[in-house]
Amino acid sequence: MDILDEYCNELDLRKEERLSGTVVARYLAGQGADFYYKNDKNNTPLDLIKNSNLREKLQTFLPPVCLRCRNRTATIKYHPCEHLLISKQCSIVPLQRCLKCRKLVTSKSEVGIFLDIKTSELEIIKRDNSNDIVEQSYQMMYKWFTSCDPKRRTAETIKAALEEAECYNALECLSLDKN
Repeated sequence: MDILDEYCNELDLRKEERLSGTVVARYLAGQGADFYYKNDKNNTPLDLIKNSNLREKLQTFLPPVCLRCRNRTATIKYHPCEHLLISKQCSIVPLQRCLKCRKLVTSKSEVGIFLDIKTSELEIIKRDNSNDIVEQSYQMMYKWFTSCDPKRRTAETIKAALEEAECYNALECLSLDKN
């Protein structure tokens, strides 16, 4: 029970929430469970959580992990399957087939590309903040904000791009809770 208490404290849960599915989910994540795996109905376990605050909290604690090194956050999305699988560092060795669905890979994209940020600028952001994903997310949003057309500079535009890219750390920095 000590490990579950540790996760309860980490998630700032009240006493009555201590045996909730949230704690179990956090425990399973600590044991390597994949909360981004899509079932035959194209849903992930996180998609099934109705409470948006709880879903966001879990996404913060459960970013997708690189399937190669198992210790960095996955930031490279492969096409046509659109699985977010590999960290930038591990993507240097190209994939011929998706590690999850085994489809042939036709291309890949970085999450910042969805905001029309040049690859060279993304590399600078990553190099300057190599040990801080939250700061990378903030810098990526700041770069988008200062360089895009003011007509496109809306909360809805950036939220849509970040959701499409499954960039949960950046979404965490963006406070758009309209509930």
